Amino acid sequence: MLEEELYTLKTLKTKKKENNYKNYLDNKFDILLNNQIINQDIIKANLTKDILDYQKFVINHRDNYEDTNEKIIERIQNKINSINRNYKAKLYGSRATNLCLMWSDIDIVICNEKRNNINNIKIKEEIKKDSDTAFEEEEINFDFLERLNKLLNNDITFVESIKYLNKAKVPIIKIKTTKEYNSVMIDITLQTKDHFGLKCVNLVKKLMKEYDTLEILLFPLKTMLKISGLNDPYNGGLSSYALILMIVYFLEYQKKTKKEINKEKIGNLFYDFLFFYGGRLDTNHIDINNINNKINKNPFIYIADPLNNQNNVAKTSFKYVEIKFVFLIALQILNEPCFCHCHYYLDDNTCKNREEHNFLNKIFFGIKRGKLNYFSLNK
Repeated sequence: MLEEELYTLKTLKTKKKENNYKNYLDNKFDILLNNQIINQDIIKANLTKDILDYQKFVINHRDNYEDTNEKIIERIQNKINSINRNYKAKLYGSRATNLCLMWSDIDIVICNEKRNNINNIKIKEEIKKDSDTAFEEEEINFDFLERLNKLLNNDITFVESIKYLNKAKVPIIKIKTTKEYNSVMIDITLQTKDHFGLKCVNLVKKLMKEYDTLEILLFPLKTMLKISGLNDPYNGGLSSYALILMIVYFLEYQKKTKKEINKEKIGNLFYDFLFFYGGRLDTNHIDINNINNKINKNPFIYIADPLNNQNNVAKTSFKYVEIKFVFLIALQILNEPCFCHCHYYLDDNTCKNREEHNFLNKIFFGIKRGKLNYFSLNK
């Protein structure tokens, strides 16, 4: 079945001129059509153990993340207080949902606490909503981030490097901290009516309660995208939020086809996920709420945002074809010989007990060793 669906992907060649593929599909699928070397049951059984172990490893490091989060929030809040005490720094993204990994950025949104309090007690105010007022509010926000950027620029014990992207659609301060703060990357934005970061945290937490396999699948998949350099939506990759919605959509599909989605079968789910998005053509329109309001301008991928039905979460993921190849390559790596001591390290010594080895690490090492070169787009 895998071979059949991979063969259908060759029909994408007809679109190579339209999408500027530059013949990247030529002779690229042969490697994926080899006979299986390792039994699938062995692969899936070992993947279950490896993925659960990886989840434990990540969870064991969460305390370190939380300590860093608190120190950084406090440091930034002190800077904010010197400008306006009504503004508060709040965490969102993977650090707020505890779905972060060692390299995860810290996402901070600055909210007007006074304005929120007024809204909470339902005090009605007449606000003039004309273009002049909108322009004035924008200038205030711009000025605040500008002042905050200057303060942070001068804090050499906290900031190693800093960029203020004031001309971006969503103005943002990007920081790399000093080693004292684990050299973590920070993104700082302002809360606006179009900023759904905090609402997104609530949605993801709700989805995590509904799908107990969501977190377990997310960690290795995020790692694969990180290794392959496809985890940054600003550079054509896939955001964690988009990946979460893809996993939920996949799990819903598993339910409909009456397949098991419990932790004991996580290896099966992981393997099937790679095939679901890597080897199929009908999984480029993802809509967990079945809104079916396709506004997609990207020919590769559309992921409907449950919080905003006018938003394609993957609208900047122009490298989605490469992301599909990551999943395909992972399947190939799982089914090819293992080279020990560290996977792919000694090319002349095939492992005789490969079923006892860590298949998840085999994927990570395989991608890192340059498997993506077989499928990378011509640039």
